[in-house]
Amino acid sequence: MPSSETNSDSIALAWLASCIRGEQPHWPDWQDASIADHIWQAGLEHGVLALCSHYIFGTPAQTLVTPDFQQRLKDYVRQAAVRELVQEHEIKQVLKLLHKEGISFLVMKGTSLAYSIYPQPYLRSRYDTDLLFQDKAAAERAWHVLQDRGYTRPNAVSGKFVSHEFSCYKSGKTAVPHVLDLHWKLSNNQFFAQSLSFNELQADAITVSNLGKTVLAFNRIHGLLHACMHRIAHKAEGNADRLIWLYDIHLLAKSLNQTQWARFVVLAVANEICNICLDGFQKTESVFATAIPTNVINVLQEMGKKEAITEDMGTTLWRNDLANFQALPAWRDRLQLLKEHVFPDSDYMLKKYNTNNRYLLPLLYIRRAARGISKRLL
Repeated sequence: MPSSETNSDSIALAWLASCIRGEQPHWPDWQDASIADHIWQAGLEHGVLALCSHYIFGTPAQTLVTPDFQQRLKDYVRQAAVRELVQEHEIKQVLKLLHKEGISFLVMKGTSLAYSIYPQPYLRSRYDTDLLFQDKAAAERAWHVLQDRGYTRPNAVSGKFVSHEFSCYKSGKTAVPHVLDLHWKLSNNQFFAQSLSFNELQADAITVSNLGKTVLAFNRIHGLLHACMHRIAHKAEGNADRLIWLYDIHLLAKSLNQTQWARFVVLAVANEICNICLDGFQKTESVFATAIPTNVINVLQEMGKKEAITEDMGTTLWRNDLANFQALPAWRDRLQLLKEHVFPDSDYMLKKYNTNNRYLLPLLYIRRAARGISKRLL
């Protein structure tokens, strides 16, 4: 029987990963009634409960799962499928409206993958739909279209460097929320934000016909590069190894042919993310036995030795801050980034702390700075 919470979580993750690999893992033989809850919570946090059910039901593995857990999974999957249908209807309408207004965009991340490489869209759990636009002006144009459709924007930090996206949301007639993230760069990470321009991505985009005849998304090569970047960008938060993100990498890697792998390597080298990609492949291989061509691994290892950026760039918040700071070549831009972090717009601060008293702003900024420092010291 596991002696700690950490052991319980590790065994739960191992069980989930084994299911997704298509194996037939035995239900952990613990004298602990909470085992099902450990597995359930891990599955929720890693976004793989629906995916896990896909590899259990209808296979010999199903008989190894307790009846109660089977029923929980069935109920969860039923709800996930219904939620997907509701969200799919809304996103199709939104994308159609944006196209009608002549606003160019690319679907990215989870929704793109859900409708292109997953067996069923609801198997790729996600909270929102991410769209990439040519620039901030195009994203703002899209926002006005969404605003007319009932969407609202939450209070958020904004600036030239501190964020390259904003969210908007609305509550539907059902209990299912609709959340969209509008991006004008690949990432809020300053290093990744300079990789793969919109024009470059659009030129080689693919059609996601399941979302509409005019809907474009990243191709498999760009999708894999971005999946590796996205994972590292979340490393400081401690969730870079979410199983659903690793499975994205697994499916994308499986889908590439020899010619596509050659192009992938060229782009990884050009964008100086060989170490980032290599780390993602090594982790995915350890969890899902992903087969990455040996020549690809060899090139990434060799070229990665020449890169300043490694997989450790986001290990802690301090490392992440430093990498973002150094990624901007001009000191003026670096100071602007620092200013946007420490002294965000006053209207944002007043809304965040729920006050109209502008005389409190100095204290609120001090409070913000103190919290930021404490988060980085812990």
